[in-house]
Amino acid sequence: MRISTTCTVFAESEVLSWLGKGKKVEDILWGVHQSIAARSIGLLRRVGVEEEITFTGGVAKNIGMIRALEEGLGKKVNVSEESHFMGALGAALFALDHIIEAKKIKR
Repeated sequence: MRISTTCTVFAESEVLSWLGKGKKVEDILWGVHQSIAARSIGLLRRVGVEEEITFTGGVAKNIGMIRALEEGLGKKVNVSEESHFMGALGAALFALDHIIEAKKIKR
């Protein structure tokens, strides 16, 4: 049971409707994960899916999301124990590059 809308207000209504019909919370939650994974996989396919896929960011700590992506892709997704730090690390490296370039210009 996937959530069919991308609008969070309508998605909330859809979830409440499923609850009203007596569906189990875990089934609804799995449907939410499948919907997000399906949309993400659609975007991935637009840019090209490589043999190895690495999932980073805070959501990579969500085992349901990992499972939904792996099922949708039909392959294992790499997730590091430190995956939730990758955005911050990338931002720090980006800032460092700008600092180094600024120092070169001042010389």
